[in-house]
Amino acid sequence: MRNMINTNKMLIRFIAALTGVVCSFIGLRGIYAKCADDSDNTVKVIAYGGIGNSKGETTVQQIEDDIIYLNNKGYSPVFISELADCLNNEGDLPDKAVILSFDGGYSQYYSDIFPLLKKYRFKADITVLGEATEYASNSADDNQRFLRWDEIREMDGSGLVEFSNGTYSMWNKMEFEKEDYETYEQYRSRIVSDIGKVQMIFQQNCGFEPSVFTYPNGKANDFSSRLVKHLGFKAAVEIDNKSVRLQEKNKTDTYHIKRYDRCRIKDISAFFS
Repeated sequence: MRNMINTNKMLIRFIAALTGVVCSFIGLRGIYAKCADDSDNTVKVIAYGGIGNSKGETTVQQIEDDIIYLNNKGYSPVFISELADCLNNEGDLPDKAVILSFDGGYSQYYSDIFPLLKKYRFKADITVLGEATEYASNSADDNQRFLRWDEIREMDGSGLVEFSNGTYSMWNKMEFEKEDYETYEQYRSRIVSDIGKVQMIFQQNCGFEPSVFTYPNGKANDFSSRLVKHLGFKAAVEIDNKSVRLQEKNKTDTYHIKRYDRCRIKDISAFFS
């Protein structure tokens, strides 16, 4: 009888030990699965260069189709500033985060794109060109090509649009680069004056300053990215047709956030295949 009891005790201990090993194995598999799922932990930022049928532009219908596709696939729209917070370990992003980014500060972003954002409750980033916005705001012509301050204030108040500083008057890559004859201090003074003017007029007309900067023509250099960082921007974006990497080991620099050029492809699904 005593031998039987001892045998039963040993059997119970063996089963308990085996159960522990199995549970540990299952736990390790769960951890491994999570790591495997996170192996492609990236975010895509899609850049639009204007609305229309010309080269470098996208039609309103294409943009609506893009939003419908992203909604149907379960993507969650976020702002570039939110992406920057995540990269700086200061915030989290929802699953399948995605960003739509519109360059050029065109008035059609208010007349044609803003209604789509409200219809689908979709967020987007819009770059503002300081000189063009001031001119449009002071003009009596209702057919101006660029956004006005009252339109910017309305979109900002919706919570669906984040605005980026796209410089005051340096709209192309060549103007934004350091000239051979310039010292670094001369270059710095020119760039700081231009970008700072946009921050100032935003504060005067809208009561806030953009925390994101858009490099002219989507191109950055070592000098410009250093200046943008020192000016206090949270992030800066360029175009390089690459995903933003969130992994700690290969994390994307917040002042070199890459975007995909939407006009290069026929269907947005090509970015997500």
